Amino acid sequence: MEGWERSYSNYNTKCSKDLCGSRFVPRFTVVIEAEMPSEASMMGSEAQNHAITFMSPPILRKELEKVIYSQGDSFLLAKNFCDKHSELFWNLVLYFNLINAPAFFLDPNIHEDEVKE
Repeated sequence: MEGWERSYSNYNTKCSKDLCGSRFVPRFTVVIEAEMPSEASMMGSEAQNHAITFMSPPILRKELEKVIYSQGDSFLLAKNFCDKHSELFWNLVLYFNLINAPAFFLDPNIHEDEVKE
């Protein structure tokens, strides 16, 4: 992960020297589309955009540990995990996707007993 420092408190990254060399906070956008019933009894869709701060691996680890220590690891399977910790949730989704790991916490029907250690 070029550009990031090995820091547990710095959210900034650095643009390549070949490009501009400036420091910035990387972000990505999550678009959530939900089907909503409309008044004319036809299904319509509604989209919500969420700007998410892209966390470096050390920051992601720090934030994940903070949630686990304060709320327990079963909170990762709680139905409100995405709402209460959206930055952490979407970064986990992104990293799990990057390494092709199964994202068990995305299944709203999974129980913690079903997750294998």
